[in-house]
Amino acid sequence: MKEKRPPEFERDMQTSEFTLILRRFWTAIPTVVVAAFVDQEGECIDCVSSVEPYEARVHAAQIMSIVGTTFSLREKHRFGEPHTIEVATSEKELWARRINDEYTMVAVAYQGEKRSRMKRALLRAVREFRDEVNITRPPWEPPADIIQVETRSATGWQYAPVAFTEEGTRVAISDVFGRWIKSSDIAGQDKVCFRIRTEFGEEMTLMHDPRSDEWISLS
Repeated sequence: MKEKRPPEFERDMQTSEFTLILRRFWTAIPTVVVAAFVDQEGECIDCVSSVEPYEARVHAAQIMSIVGTTFSLREKHRFGEPHTIEVATSEKELWARRINDEYTMVAVAYQGEKRSRMKRALLRAVREFRDEVNITRPPWEPPADIIQVETRSATGWQYAPVAFTEEGTRVAISDVFGRWIKSSDIAGQDKVCFRIRTEFGEEMTLMHDPRSDEWISLS
């Protein structure tokens, strides 16, 4: 049985676009008590939590210490590039998902959420962060994290999605509500967005980068 978390704690930072990304993640996964974006020095860029902000930042810094230890092992044993760290305890889970070489997303959650759902929500938030600050996907990003989308021709549009495959699972799209262009400050990086409903009733946005022909899923 999932433990009921306290409500979001009053912030001591101004609300930013990063706050909105973290809050969507925090809302989507009801077991999460701390969600934060952190730089490589362990400094918290922004966080949303059910605990006092200072305590949330301490949690984030401690998780980044684990990330640092993992990097030390990488150098010593040539493990390759770490991208996701999961620590499961008897009461809580600690997660770290690298965004690029400078930033990492961390989360603390009660036990009880499906691992696949947590990984998917983390990945969405990481991709939203990258899109917000125009960070390209790093070369060490696991190929399995890239969504494969099937498309069809559509009246008035060049194409529209009909299904996508994520983590090896194919999901059919039952409805496409709309399409729009998300402009970027950098020329040539406009994205094509589709608001869709899956066969399971979940609503989300699929965003396509025509330049790289890559898709990402957003909440």
